[in-house]
Amino acid sequence: MKASTILTAVVVAAALAVYLAPPPAGVPAQMMHAAALVVFTIGLWAVGSLPEHVVGLLFFTLAMALAVAPAQVVFSGFASATLWLVLGGLIMAEAVNRTGLALRLAGALFDRIALTYAQLVVAVVLASVVLSFLIPATVGRVLLLLPIVMALARRVGFEHDSAGYNGLCLAAIVATYQCGTAVLPANAPNLVLAGSADALYGLRITYAEYLWVQFPVLGALKSLAIIAFVLWLFPAAARPASVAVARVPLTPEQRRMVAILSVALALWATDFLHGIQSGWVALAAGIACILPGVGVMPVAAFNQVRLGPYFYVAATLGLGLVIQKSGLSDGLGSLLHGLLPLEPGADFGNFMMLSVLATFTGLFSTNPAQPAVLAPLAETFAQATGWPLKSALMVIAVGFTTFLLPYQVPPAMVGLQVGALRIKTMLRLVLPLAVFGLLVMLPLQYLWWRLIGYFG
Repeated sequence: MKASTILTAVVVAAALAVYLAPPPAGVPAQMMHAAALVVFTIGLWAVGSLPEHVVGLLFFTLAMALAVAPAQVVFSGFASATLWLVLGGLIMAEAVNRTGLALRLAGALFDRIALTYAQLVVAVVLASVVLSFLIPATVGRVLLLLPIVMALARRVGFEHDSAGYNGLCLAAIVATYQCGTAVLPANAPNLVLAGSADALYGLRITYAEYLWVQFPVLGALKSLAIIAFVLWLFPAAARPASVAVARVPLTPEQRRMVAILSVALALWATDFLHGIQSGWVALAAGIACILPGVGVMPVAAFNQVRLGPYFYVAATLGLGLVIQKSGLSDGLGSLLHGLLPLEPGADFGNFMMLSVLATFTGLFSTNPAQPAVLAPLAETFAQATGWPLKSALMVIAVGFTTFLLPYQVPPAMVGLQVGALRIKTMLRLVLPLAVFGLLVMLPLQYLWWRLIGYFG
């Protein structure tokens, strides 16, 4: 029997035990039912025996069948602008790939600068960061960039599973996810956090604010750290080779796609001025991609868009509100408040404890579920620390920027499969990088927040 099958059975048994257990004194039965559903949903996401969106659909079905919460709570994610940002981003990612613009963008980043191994690593990480601003779908960026990186590796003499091959592929995978956590539309956990802030507390996290608060350290400095660790842990020497891309004019579809991307990026970056939420900008851009006479692909191409992430994020947003409305968040908050010595004025200690808590929460769920689990506790954290509520929410993002094991991040698992990499090879990079992140990047992020006055 497969290990995943055994773990799935354990998760189901644990959920049934919680559901059937007599409620403790003062705890309503409905809260126990909600707790059982949370154990079931997060447990299956963590085990990975079913696709994430299928587990999300099971969550919707069971939540309604068991009357765990009203429909407006269970399906609250569909009313969030964040979820429509996901849909718009999925359409844009399909359009960028279909027009060939993605290949042009990635190829141009390697033109003339990627002549040595160190330059190749720098170019790969730079491409990962740049594409996080242009393609709001982590899996899409991995699927775009990794085949190009694999071809480049072979072109400069790196065979499969060599140090150079592994270093370049891992640089692409890890930078695509970790640096992308600092750009609001780039990764699913970012979107779940923004959607949870809106759904739970009525707080808007704008594109510009998120970028200002997170990118200098968790995007820019983290990218330098990834480069340094790849060059240290996977040393190699590349065979000189020309990797220049052919210079041909952009096609009409590519020019229109550039225009759509440019307008979307401009509106995202200035959302603090015009007040239009990033979700509606993304949805409008997605519609423009398939609009007859304007778009870059036929309307029928919408049928090729992978909608799994759309339902996955919808489920995580609904799960977060179920946790809050059922009273689970209050109970968990009280428990953590007793276990964590949080106190007003001790900003550094509070920041480190909450960041570490957010990081290790990912071991028990996939990354998009981290903010869904922790966001309902943000109000408790804010009261205990004396921080603004938005700061308590944003510290969750500091936690999910780091992952310890590949299963936490579905795009990382996709990258391992595409690149035919071994898990232990990825662990050689992500574990030392995680230790560095906890010991060095977290204090630097704290200093940045202190410099910009983000603790209130």
